[in-house]
Amino acid sequence: MDSSSVFTGIILILLLTIFLISFLWYRGRSRSEHELNEAYKKMEKLSKYDPLTQLCNKNSMMDRIEIEMIRMGRTWRPFCLVMIDVDNFRQINDEFGRDCGDKILESLALILIKTLRKQDTASRWDGEEFLLLLPETSMDGGYIIAEKIRESVESTKVTYGDITMDFTITLGVDIYDRLGPVNFNIRKAAVALFEGIQRGRNTVVRSNDPDLDLSKYSESLQ
Repeated sequence: MDSSSVFTGIILILLLTIFLISFLWYRGRSRSEHELNEAYKKMEKLSKYDPLTQLCNKNSMMDRIEIEMIRMGRTWRPFCLVMIDVDNFRQINDEFGRDCGDKILESLALILIKTLRKQDTASRWDGEEFLLLLPETSMDGGYIIAEKIRESVESTKVTYGDITMDFTITLGVDIYDRLGPVNFNIRKAAVALFEGIQRGRNTVVRSNDPDLDLSKYSESLQ
């Protein structure tokens, strides 16, 4: 074999080596970028959604409420806030365990997703409490939606292991129809919810209910 053939062979080997190294480097870089993008997406999801129910978390819900407040200030179309509490949730946890309680929360989340309109937003607010945002909705409209959810929950059976159970919820409804701090309206929805609990649970109470004396809850509304 002459020297030119040897030299050509060496050049080909070097080119193939460079190509292989470049290919492996590009492939590794692409994979790393893909994994990094997936990690960013996962972090973003965790920052906005509750990992158990896959509903919005509290911070994400507040962002959406603020957007709706801006829209209301422009269009003067009110929106409703609905606070939900799972009845006797501590008793469920104590009797059947936290995993069973989680199953109840997941079932409620699925009912909310199925029942609400496309423009509505459901969030896990705190523990067994959920908060709904119903854009461009009157108090009567909010009550109708809340009652529909309550009836759907009441007729739902939840299976946990070899146990089949039902559960109920209590809901409080308030309307944001004038400019001001929305936290006041969230507290009014919570007060209406608490009134529903006092009345025996498994009911919907509006904050403008004539039988609801808001003065009894003045401290909660401050």
